[in-house]
Amino acid sequence: IVFIHTLNPYGMAYNRRWNKANIDLNRNCILNRELWDKVRNRDPNKTGYVDINHLLNPERKPTWFRDDFWYWIDALKAAIMWGLETIKKGTVEGQYFKKDGVFYGGKELAIEHDMLVQFLTQESMDNDKFDINLLEIAEKLTIIDVHTGLGKYSIDYLLVDDNAKELKKLFPNYGKEDRLFDFEGDSFWKEMYIDSVGYVTAKDAYLSLFPNSKDTLALTEEFGTYSPLKVFKALRAENMAYHYSQGQSIEDERKFYHRGLDVKRVFYPENDPFWKNQVLNSGANVFKKALWR
Repeated sequence: IVFIHTLNPYGMAYNRRWNKANIDLNRNCILNRELWDKVRNRDPNKTGYVDINHLLNPERKPTWFRDDFWYWIDALKAAIMWGLETIKKGTVEGQYFKKDGVFYGGKELAIEHDMLVQFLTQESMDNDKFDINLLEIAEKLTIIDVHTGLGKYSIDYLLVDDNAKELKKLFPNYGKEDRLFDFEGDSFWKEMYIDSVGYVTAKDAYLSLFPNSKDTLALTEEFGTYSPLKVFKALRAENMAYHYSQGQSIEDERKFYHRGLDVKRVFYPENDPFWKNQVLNSGANVFKKALWR
């Protein structure tokens, strides 16, 4: 059993959703070189990101009036003009061309993923005392990628693009309560995420390190905090401050710091013991059932 606290230590230290190179590690986990070639060469506007770039990435310092107050009016206007589904699709599927933009997946495997791959492969060799590759002989594999942010407050959701039937048997209540999202079998989610690559539980990610696993379950467990609009408001303003406020003045550095705190708060309600208790209980339940299935 391997517990990984975070793939993004820089983000934990500086309250960033992205790493120091502005890479979204959940759009970057691609261990297949051919897939990287396709991603780097695909149409930048394939998911509609270019069309709404001016909404996602204003090239200026964030201000309270424009990015906290007026943001909600701009969001309403954008929803009317472009439609919520277009905006969602343009953001959730990420992009691989704008280095200073939100949800940037990078041009190659980020160092954080590279180090974890090296750790897993090296550990399997270091622990090999019988001339056996532990990654190759693993026949049962469980990967749980834990996220916070989207969904109803304190409620957890299970996201999977394979073995959805098995997951529904393991967690029947999630299916009954519409808390299980099948990206492969459900037409809505399949269309929404059809061009998504680079997420941790994808087949071209860490799963590919275990080629002979006969019983594989890879899922994302997402714990809800606040509305998507509120979460994105914090992410957008922090990204603006990261690129346009740092190093300008003490006041700008202070604003950048507080924008980072805003990001932390929308992903982690640290002052709410109820939310934290729900996360611990639900997380432990999913972990036990998935591991000992």
